[in-house]
Amino acid sequence: MADFNWENAPMREMEFMIVGELFYFGGIFGLKFFLGPLPPGAKQQDTPTLKFLLSLHNAILCLLSLVMFLGAAYELVKRSSYDGIEWMFCEKIGTQAKGGLFYWSYIYYLSKYLEFFDTFFKVLKRKPLDFLHVYHHAVVVLMCWNWLEYSQSLQPPPWWKRYITRGQIIQFQTSFILALPFFVLDYYKTRVLKGEGCEGRGAVYFNAAFNFSLLLLFINFSRKTYRDKDAQTKKD
Repeated sequence: MADFNWENAPMREMEFMIVGELFYFGGIFGLKFFLGPLPPGAKQQDTPTLKFLLSLHNAILCLLSLVMFLGAAYELVKRSSYDGIEWMFCEKIGTQAKGGLFYWSYIYYLSKYLEFFDTFFKVLKRKPLDFLHVYHHAVVVLMCWNWLEYSQSLQPPPWWKRYITRGQIIQFQTSFILALPFFVLDYYKTRVLKGEGCEGRGAVYFNAAFNFSLLLLFINFSRKTYRDKDAQTKKD
């Protein structure tokens, strides 16, 4: 991990990312075309095999997420012990994607390809492909690659599902708050000190625009899925 260097990492080339995106779009829409539409009155497919495979897929992602969180947290504390905290918001110009923290960022990037299978399971279960789902999975890979390149169910739907959506909305709102120090430091270094700004400026702007689009989509999804449903329940 300490010897990790993004420049030498497997699957870092833009061509690989493009092929991955083409596989994603071609795969899901090709599979959807192959399966065809559900006959009128037919139910969505939810076989025991699909349930098991989806549960296994989710379990692997959960375990991987935990490992990535612990690994990244350790590297964050380790680097902060000798570099302070300014780097979290403003990397120095010329910073290269090397070392333990960028290693876990790389693993996170690779995990986004594994998450492509969320959509394949959705197609196999004959569920409709909503724009938010496809957009999120497709663009988040580009977002992760951009950061590294430029440094920086087995039961009925759970009652707490809506709170996960709310948590995601809060997550995107928080991302804008956490981005504020970057903009302040970058402005101060370039305009006041007349020096170099922060590394990864383009990635920050891309990420902010992407998160803003996701925030709007998640708010719209929450309104349609939960508020309208609650209003209908009260009406009934």
